[in-house]
Amino acid sequence: ARAVADKPPPPPVGSPGAPGSPDTFSNAAVAPARAALDKMSSAVADLAPLTPRRRPSLPRADSYGDTTAAADAAAAARGLRDRVAHLLEALAKRLPDASGDRAVFLANNYDLVLSIFAERGVDARTADATFWAAKLAVERERFVEATLDASFRQLIAFVRATEREAERGGATDLDEGVVGALAATFAATWRDALVRVNADVLRLFANFVNGVEVLKQVLTQLLLYYTRFQEIVRKAWKKPPAFAKDLVPTATILEEIKKYSRIF
Repeated sequence: ARAVADKPPPPPVGSPGAPGSPDTFSNAAVAPARAALDKMSSAVADLAPLTPRRRPSLPRADSYGDTTAAADAAAAARGLRDRVAHLLEALAKRLPDASGDRAVFLANNYDLVLSIFAERGVDARTADATFWAAKLAVERERFVEATLDASFRQLIAFVRATEREAERGGATDLDEGVVGALAATFAATWRDALVRVNADVLRLFANFVNGVEVLKQVLTQLLLYYTRFQEIVRKAWKKPPAFAKDLVPTATILEEIKKYSRIF
């Protein structure tokens, strides 16, 4: 009887250590997740997204009545989010950077996080959703540039260098042989390059919707680079140069892009 009498009463709901309290949130739920992240940090990354383990949803930070408790829970959730982001970046560094593999791995995993958010009904305007969406956008852009660089490196380098020189007020006299060779190479290879890009995107990106969005960005960026190339030619030569026959009309490229759009 004395043992029963001496036993301390359970903590009131919402106080530290009580079920549903922020203390329970951070220690009982977040700590095991942190341990799992530490264990995963030794894994060898490939390009596919990590396999998520479905668990019951944790309490929302704004479900606590106490303002301080809600703030503590939100801080614990942000800490866990940052640990996940750090883990993914550490795993990505084990992959070659120049090939775009890092961007593919990170984009696949960021997209997976956003897909789970959508599955759980998380508003896309929340801080967590916008955090991962911004990271996804960065990696998509990196993949786009790496992909185009692999097939059109010389043309893109020429466009960038020429535009930088023009911005500095430098001479715009261009070697007709060099520019003509770029035009001829593009005319001979761009269609096959689009076929390869399409196949690579569908193979590399786990989520079809994400892959389609990436493909659209690749094709759009290619069209923009080639439009800039043609603008450089137009300004450098008042009359059509001898290699003008090798310039591909942007309308032709756009029509080819539309073919891929109709596929999806």
